This record gives sequence, C-alpha cells and structure tokens, in this order.
Amino acid sequence: MATDLYSVALPSIANYFKVEGSVVQLTISLNLVGFAVSGLIYGPLSDHYGRRPMMLIGMTIFTLASVMCYIADSIMLLILTRFIQGAGAGVAGVVGYAAIRDMYSGSEYSRVISKLNMVVALSPGIAPVVGSYIISHGYSWKFLFFIISLVAIAMLIFIYFKLQETLTVNKNITTNIFKQYISIFRNYRFLGFSAIHGLTFMWLWAYIANYPFIFESMGVEVQYFGYLISIIVIFYIIGTLINRRYVPKVGVSKMLIIGLVLPIISDSLLVYFYFADKLNIFILQVAWIPANIGLALIISNNVTSALETIKGIGLGSAVLSFCNMMFGAIGIYIVGKFFRYGILPNLLLTIACSTIAILMYSLLKYTEKHEE
Repeated sequence: MATDLYSVALPSIANYFKVEGSVVQLTISLNLVGFAVSGLIYGPLSDHYGRRPMMLIGMTIFTLASVMCYIADSIMLLILTRFIQGAGAGVAGVVGYAAIRDMYSGSEYSRVISKLNMVVALSPGIAPVVGSYIISHGYSWKFLFFIISLVAIAMLIFIYFKLQETLTVNKNITTNIFKQYISIFRNYRFLGFSAIHGLTFMWLWAYIANYPFIFESMGVEVQYFGYLISIIVIFYIIGTLINRRYVPKVGVSKMLIIGLVLPIISDSLLVYFYFADKLNIFILQVAWIPANIGLALIISNNVTSALETIKGIGLGSAVLSFCNMMFGAIGIYIVGKFFRYGILPNLLLTIACSTIAILMYSLLKYTEKHEE
C-alpha cells in the first residue's frame, strides 16, 4: 500500500518538484533497494532471535519513515525517506513468509501462500483507486503519505499486541550470518529459483513504476488510473484461486512453468499491436489478463520450490526478497532509461525476463534429472 497508494500521483509529484518522471521513479526503485538490503539482515537474525522481535523493529522503522515522507519538502528528501521506509518494510517480505513456512510445507505451503497473496493483492486493488480519487479531487500528494502514516501506526500497534512467535528459538546456539550465506550460495537449485523470482519481479516492478505514465500517454484521466490497476489485480487474484485449486492435482512444477509462459503470450501480443499502431487501453487491459494470472502462479510456486531446497527459512526468504527488490530496481532503471518510448521497453523487458526464466528452470530440471 505504501507504494500503490501514491504511485498514481507520480506525475503530480514530478510537476510539484519540477523534475522528470524518471527522477520521481527513484522514489520507488530506491525504496526497493532499501527493502532488498535490509531483508538480508532481517532473515538470518529472525532465524536466531525469532520472528516477532524482528517484525517489531522493522515495522517501527517503516512507521517513522512514513511520517518523514509526509513532511518531505524536496525530491531528494522524499527519495531518501522512501529508501528508509523500504529498509523498514523489508522485514514483512522476509519474516512474514518465513513465519508461514514455519507452519506449512510442500503443496500446502503453496496453497497458503496463494491465499496470502490473494489478501495482499487487495491492497494494490484498492489503494490506487483511493489515490486516484484523492488526487483528482484536488488534494496534495502529501495527503496520501498522511494516510500511509496512519495505517502504519495502526499496523504497528496491531502487530505488537497480536503477532505471536512461530519459531522455537534456541538462545544457546550462536549464529554466523556469513557462514550461512556462504552455505546457501553453494546451493545452485536455490540460486536458480531465486534468479527466476528476481527476473519475474524485474518486469513486474518496471510496470508498477510506469503504469501511471503509460495510462497518461493513452489519454486516460488520473481519476481512472486506480480502476485500471484494480482490473489488473482482479485477474491476479483469480490466478491465486486457480493455483489453490489445481496445485494439489497438477503439481508445483507444472503450475510454475505454465505461469512463466503466460506473460510471454500477453506481451508478445501487445508488441504486435504496438507496431501495428492499434494499441489502445482496451486491448492493453485484455491482453494483460494471461500475464496477471501467470504472475500469481509464478510467485506461489517458485517460492515454494525455492524454500524446499534449504533449511534456513528466514535466510532463504531474505535472499528471495533481495532478488525481488534488487531486480525490480534494475527493471525500473531500465525502463527509465528508455522512458521516451512509452510502453515498449516494458513489453520487451517482460518477454526477455520470462524467456530467460524458462531457460533457467529447464536447466534446473535437466540437472536435477541427471543427478538422479
């Protein structure tokens, strides 16, 4: 919500500070960097000290940074405070998934993650609509960060009183984070799934940062941005429902490969319409349907596949989160460099990332088969 609520206001923020859209996109990309780097610390520490303490520390940082975003009076300060906000939020993507993995495994874990992702998807489904409504009715973008600050405070209070520890911690065991990372980086199967995770979020975050500018270039008014993003989210939620129902029957591996193929189909169609000069907002929304369903299949099943290969769940979640955010930041940087070409860089990036991910998955399966 901290990104989705204000992402529709990116053009407004660019006008407010009199900077280019690519500069304002740094408020998203550097937020992802903070998220990624901090996750590498939260993960192993949560394995040693427990999930609850790390969650409270991270969310306190997130809450304070959210207030700082509200009072930011320059684009550089906003970029900095968004980085700090990401450093706090990094705990949720790592410790949250690790806590669930403490309780579930295998296809059951994939089903639970699908359920979680469906709930999480409500935020980008609702937040852009709220953000668009607020901006279109003359309120400043700062008001959006005021809302985020209130939600962050309420969430921190809720976590303090309601979050229970899911990990049995042995305080007598010392932890060497560097040795743990060396061990995990020797696991080629986990690294392969981590790379697939990163490649998927590379094109996803590139889209998230560019949605408002894509819609604006197609003549869509700001009050409708949120509704268009909500349609995208609805099909993502449908994808999570499909995964929950069919993953016990079809299997994690097959559902993952189906998910990787669907974005290629979607964006290849859009490339055709782009060069045929027939691309409009209706075609865009319809063609994105397979990609958003596929995205749900990828996230749930790839995370499941990755964490099945290791023992340190918190550490593994940290690496996955790092790949998620760092690759995402790189994706935003790439589309920012080719900002003048509109949606085309996003389309080509999605096709390239998904194709490489399929090749990596095929290599993993080939290697695994010959080891047996």
